Amino acid sequence: MENKITILLSDINGLNENDLANILDSLPINIANKVNEKAKLKSKLLRAVSYKMLLDYCGFNKGNAPEIKSKEYGKPYFEGIDICFSISHSKTMSALAVAPTEVGIDIERLDKNRDYLDLAKRYFTENEYERIKESTDVKDTFVKYWTAKEAYIKYTGEGFKNGVKYFEAVFEDEKAYYKGEDMPSLYTKKIKNEYYLSLVYEGEKEIEIIKRKDL
Repeated sequence: MENKITILLSDINGLNENDLANILDSLPINIANKVNEKAKLKSKLLRAVSYKMLLDYCGFNKGNAPEIKSKEYGKPYFEGIDICFSISHSKTMSALAVAPTEVGIDIERLDKNRDYLDLAKRYFTENEYERIKESTDVKDTFVKYWTAKEAYIKYTGEGFKNGVKYFEAVFEDEKAYYKGEDMPSLYTKKIKNEYYLSLVYEGEKEIEIIKRKDL
């Protein structure tokens, strides 16, 4: 696992309250409590599925799972275990990244009707805004950049206290990276032609994507 990052994807479409109850029953009480902090069934399912995938992949069960705590700005981590992870949700898709070093993941679906250029101008750097503006598909390009921005925020664990203009994502010649020295690595991929997924990590790693159907 030293040079490998695993991304696990699961779609909750079709799951119901009985499925949620079964998943909760397999989780440690402290994690089940985190799930139940959410009010809506969909939100509970997304969180429950994410934690179920995490524990299964790491080989933990209800009896031996380490405690999951949150850092100052909400980034979750295992207490006393050198396994890093990051979780993201969009619509019915849950995405989880598990890595040996710090990691951040974000997934977004391409179905929102918004003024993307206005959002880009307000929140992104001037260079990012111009690239989005000049692209042949503004929505597609905006969402790609947005996942790169939010994944970096999740990687640092510092939240949005500094906004997202203080760093710049670049996509060119099929390469994705952050401008500047000593910046982490960036991996971006389109999923099912419906979602963009961005992953931020340290150094060079092998990346594997697993689509989970069984929970």
